[in-house]
Amino acid sequence: MDPARPSPILVAIDGSDRANHVVDAAVALARALGAELVAIRVVGIPRELPRDALDVTPDRVLAELIEEATASVSSLLGGRAVRIRVEPGTVVETISRVADEESAGIIVIGAHGYRFAERVLGTTAARIVDASTRSVLVVR
Repeated sequence: MDPARPSPILVAIDGSDRANHVVDAAVALARALGAELVAIRVVGIPRELPRDALDVTPDRVLAELIEEATASVSSLLGGRAVRIRVEPGTVVETISRVADEESAGIIVIGAHGYRFAERVLGTTAARIVDASTRSVLVVR
């Protein structure tokens, strides 16, 4: 890594309506700092699979989920110069691992509404803040 160049910024993208707002904030921060922006989308096998998924191997199901997520993130980014990583796993652990692998200086994530259950159980954003060894910017 070039010591004169700032550490990459990792932006975590989910499938929510607010993802574009989070990406805009991450892009602005990366531009201001002159840092590379890396987008991470975590995928997992959904609890309820479409009927067609029962006719293919688990590896093929995961490959299709990764392909779909990659296309979705690419569409969301709209041609911006962002490196995309789509990784299987659980959200908190995977984002923390990828942040370490990328030597990210900061993780940018979105905040979501705080319903009662989220206050009791903890939001994904709060869990990432607690689990990560990196600084985390939570975009509202």
